[in-house]
Amino acid sequence: MALRFPGADTPEQYWRDIRAGVSHVRRFTAAEFAAAGIPEAEYGAEGFVGAAALLDGDGHDGIDGFDAGFFGMSGREAALTDPQQRLFLECCFHALEDGGYAGHDESLRTGVYGSAGYRLYSLHSYLAENLATEARSGDWMTVKQVQVGNYPDFTANRAAFRLGLTGPAINVATACSSSLVSVHLACQALRAGDADLMLVGSAALHLPQVTGHRHVKGSTLSRTGAVRAFDAGADGTVGGNGVAAVLLKPLDRALADGDTVHAVILGSSVTNDGAAKTGFAAPGVAGQRDAVLGALRCAGVPADSVGLVVGHGAAPV
Repeated sequence: MALRFPGADTPEQYWRDIRAGVSHVRRFTAAEFAAAGIPEAEYGAEGFVGAAALLDGDGHDGIDGFDAGFFGMSGREAALTDPQQRLFLECCFHALEDGGYAGHDESLRTGVYGSAGYRLYSLHSYLAENLATEARSGDWMTVKQVQVGNYPDFTANRAAFRLGLTGPAINVATACSSSLVSVHLACQALRAGDADLMLVGSAALHLPQVTGHRHVKGSTLSRTGAVRAFDAGADGTVGGNGVAAVLLKPLDRALADGDTVHAVILGSSVTNDGAAKTGFAAPGVAGQRDAVLGALRCAGVPADSVGLVVGHGAAPV
């Protein structure tokens, strides 16, 4: 597995932060907002919460460093590509490397299921830079590079092409649940024999990174700018950036091949609430219950054997 989260570039760093209760949500100053070009009327407005969780690293915002040549891309192609796709590609390679499968092996069919967030990079580039000019250049190749580099539909396919993966390459889009639904579908693909290995990854960047939100009562966004899931003081969530990828393989094959096994997926289930909830973005109790019960049935384990539950970060509002 591989990841890039705020404050952590490895699973070990991330787990240490979880155990220590470390938060990497940053509070921005008026000077930072001004430097980012955000109007004072916006960040100074009543109810505005200037906080987010950023990806650190090389470059001014931790997302613009990329070794294009390593992945066989030209500098121009890399510049026209959404950082979400670039980070996704990097993380997929590192997950393969971590699992011992980074080298090309024609005897293995490796698939990739992936997801990417909103096209905020291209949106802001169209408004503030020259990507719109590139898209209207009349040059067919440039227009295609802009489209392929910024449409999330090509995220998994780009990884398959650049990493030489010959299994199914499918982009999954189910909003907040995209990455976990991708895991569910990838497990099914392995059971069906569609691939020997499955990469599952997801990338999400809120751009520009120096940003915030305006709290609205009843929304999922935190009034205090802090995430306290399952806490009495929970009041919502905060925007953040990150990318992660895991490598999946049938357990019997993994054990026989001497692979390092970090975790075993016993079962999974996917449901939808339909219209049985108060609003489109509201959680549905029945749908969540059915998903849990379906996963328990699939796994063949009793509910009282569950020792840890990881949930959506929004928490009660």
